[in-house]
Amino acid sequence: MFDIGFYMRVAGLKTRLMESGLKGADKAALFDEIDALRSPDPVIYNIETTNACNMRCQMCRAPP
Repeated sequence: MFDIGFYMRVAGLKTRLMESGLKGADKAALFDEIDALRSPDPVIYNIETTNACNMRCQMCRAPP
């Protein structure tokens, strides 16, 4: 899965590729390197929507 950790770990590879381009790059080796940086565990994002906001922002807070 692709998570924020993956994007942080692949930054060096991305920089290397941007500097050298893909000229002469072995695609199989590149895929192996990306696969080694990828986490095998699934990433689950649980987002719950609600109308009841528990934040105390100045712009939304009712005057006392």
